[in-house]
Amino acid sequence: MASNIKEDMQGGGVRLNLVTWSSLINAYANSGLVDRAIEILEEMIRDGCQPTAPCFNIILTACLKSCQYDRAFRLFYSWKKSGIKISLSPEQKRCLDGAFTFCKEYPSSDGTILVVPFRPTVTTYNILMKACGTNAERAKSVMNEMRRSGLCPDLISWSILMDIYGTSQNRDGAVQVSQSFMLFFFAQYDLLQYFVRYLSHQVNTSPHSMPS
Repeated sequence: MASNIKEDMQGGGVRLNLVTWSSLINAYANSGLVDRAIEILEEMIRDGCQPTAPCFNIILTACLKSCQYDRAFRLFYSWKKSGIKISLSPEQKRCLDGAFTFCKEYPSSDGTILVVPFRPTVTTYNILMKACGTNAERAKSVMNEMRRSGLCPDLISWSILMDIYGTSQNRDGAVQVSQSFMLFFFAQYDLLQYFVRYLSHQVNTSPHSMPS
């Protein structure tokens, strides 16, 4: 049905946008058709619409729901290292000129290879942490990798990690994660308080501030 809707829209001369393509990817992913969802992602790129992180996250979530945990990791590391590579004919290349940002192009024997980068988000890493099952150490490693990437774990990240330690009957690990979370929470709270005080000082000392 999703395919019919796409064909009807394109047949009517309607250019699919990011929301429409994301919905199509999601429709196939929710049906467990991971391969078809990846094909739609590639077709989306050839049509001149650059995918965002949520498009990739949908496919990783589909792998998670269908218990294809190793595949989720393989896709993630492949995309992260090399991006997603799309072969373009000369005609497709002309149509896409200027349509993408932060992408690389390489000549090939029959046209051009377009490399679309993948930039993981906190949500991406949270999906991978869930894909660790009951392997708490692997989930912890994923969280550390998230930090090394310059991202900050959110409440969901910490909750996933604590749940994994609890499910694996690792009580000491769960307690340690809880303590680390509390330190993280208070550090964030102190930073927020400092920022509020700084803004308040800036407003009060500004020559344009209103007299009290």
